[in-house]
Amino acid sequence: MKNIKDTIREFSRYPSAIFGAILILLLFGLAVFAVIKIPYKEAVKLWRGGEEYVYKNPKNVPPEWYNYFTKKDLPISVAVVAGEDEDFTKLVTPGESSDTIDYEYTFDFQYDDYPQELFLYIQSDHQVKNPFLSVVLETPGGEEIKIVDFGPSNKETYRFSQDEKLTTRLRRLYGREVPVVQGLFSVIKSDPLEINKGL
Repeated sequence: MKNIKDTIREFSRYPSAIFGAILILLLFGLAVFAVIKIPYKEAVKLWRGGEEYVYKNPKNVPPEWYNYFTKKDLPISVAVVAGEDEDFTKLVTPGESSDTIDYEYTFDFQYDDYPQELFLYIQSDHQVKNPFLSVVLETPGGEEIKIVDFGPSNKETYRFSQDEKLTTRLRRLYGREVPVVQGLFSVIKSDPLEINKGL
């Protein structure tokens, strides 16, 4: 018992040792909490990192808390699902051979920089006929920018910045070459580019 008391007394003379011990206990507590909180199967899926998980956390985008340490309010990663997210509105118009489904998603962009990339993940369970997809962006000023018209396969990823037709449309709109994401989130024809904030 005396040896333990002597060890604790000696240990307490070094603040860095106390800090290190607290840090080790904290990390141990976090490890135990993670094992209890995240089910094993879910942990394995997240660790392997298939595209269905990775797309929500792009490699080069800092986490949301990074904004606490910067003067600029940087855009955060946002993943929304049509029909599931409450900010989507859905309108179904029946037709003779097929229905037209309009999804509208409204978002408030109040950041001081441009997003790094935009992706559209499409999953379709059509049986007979391929769906036809038309995507349009309406700016806060009311201008409409046609993004893409195409018939997607069952599972497809559309990368905005890799679409040459969209690049050409933005070049015509601005009268010069502009990066796709900056062109979509800027005041139309601004020179230099000015971020278009608002709903």
